[in-house]
Amino acid sequence: MCSQYITRKLTRIHKIINLEKVYKSKIPKILIITQVELGDKKNPTMLYMDKLIDNYEGKIIWFSICKIKNWDSNLYDFPSVNHPPIDKFSRIPFIKFIIKYTIWKKYLVLLASRFAKKHKAEVVFSDISSEVLLISRKVAEKINLPLIASIQDDPIARIKSKNYPKFILNHIKSEFKKTLTFSISCGVISDYMAEYYKIKYKVNSVQTLYIGTEKRKCLHPRLRLKSKREIIIGSLGTVHSFDNFENVVKTVKYLNSIHKDKDFLIRHIGNLPSKYSSSEYVDITGWLSYNEVVKELSRIDIGLLSVPFENSKKVALMTSFPTKVHNFLEAQVPLLGIGPDYSAIVKFIKDFSCGQVCNDISVESISSTIDNIINNADSYEKTKTGLIKAAKYFSRENFYRNFELLFKGI
Repeated sequence: MCSQYITRKLTRIHKIINLEKVYKSKIPKILIITQVELGDKKNPTMLYMDKLIDNYEGKIIWFSICKIKNWDSNLYDFPSVNHPPIDKFSRIPFIKFIIKYTIWKKYLVLLASRFAKKHKAEVVFSDISSEVLLISRKVAEKINLPLIASIQDDPIARIKSKNYPKFILNHIKSEFKKTLTFSISCGVISDYMAEYYKIKYKVNSVQTLYIGTEKRKCLHPRLRLKSKREIIIGSLGTVHSFDNFENVVKTVKYLNSIHKDKDFLIRHIGNLPSKYSSSEYVDITGWLSYNEVVKELSRIDIGLLSVPFENSKKVALMTSFPTKVHNFLEAQVPLLGIGPDYSAIVKFIKDFSCGQVCNDISVESISSTIDNIINNADSYEKTKTGLIKAAKYFSRENFYRNFELLFKGI
């Protein structure tokens, strides 16, 4: 624990010595209200929150309603508090709703308001989940502070997938719309979500808050893959569609059968169901530290981004943008995108010409797309240029700049 704390401090000193810009003076003191466990390294939201915590030291206080697993605020030297939800005592949806959105909500608003006043917060920054959105606006209203909404995944799309009763869904939709209307600005995960929210909710002040790449960590784009014997397709973190993944495995098997001069392999950085542990076409690393992940990414040749083709998830696919994209951009590997045309990942790969996309999951289509990445020289040169362009656009500097724009006028 002590070593982790010291490492965090030394990292910050290193940044300042190397003149990485720190923007403390421009930012008011922020009360972050979130459902994320402070320090949960496996949570993508915590990944970008950690960057904000490091860069805006002394400007952040933390109020969480997480379900505690490994809570350890001793690693962080700023005010933080958590209050786990109490609806777990009932499994009946109606009772859970009554507890969560009436008694418990009012209690959390009172606690968060007192916490904000005690530590002299100047603005509320709400990490919008279905639970948080119902209290963040009330807190801001109660203590007369401006509210900034931050959205990583569309909460309405997530709630719909949980099959809540219709009256609960309608209530959350109403509260979400009120919260966005009340917010002075809104941070979203991608330009594609920003476009959707501007049209759907008439939100005008929107900034893309994507964690971005660090220039010093970006590798050089790979040379052409045609001359390589081993081709490693990198898969990272959560698998969003096992139907797609299963067909990628079949594709790798097929490619190995027709290319005698190459060995194709999927390397999954993270965990997978046990059935894949015996596959000769899939190598599973298990959960790794950040430095180990970077090392593994330097060994892959193609980055896999895959989302389902289920129309019921259309809004989520249009707006969601996985944090693993920045890992692949730092690795500077061509991307293989599998998903519908309207999905954010497919649009991204096409917009930046940083890989190839496949709009169905047949072995024939996936294998043809992989062959094109490897063998089409003109396309590969265009992809390398696109990867550099995308890494610059999704840079850490732009992440901080867009974050600060959310507070403009406060």
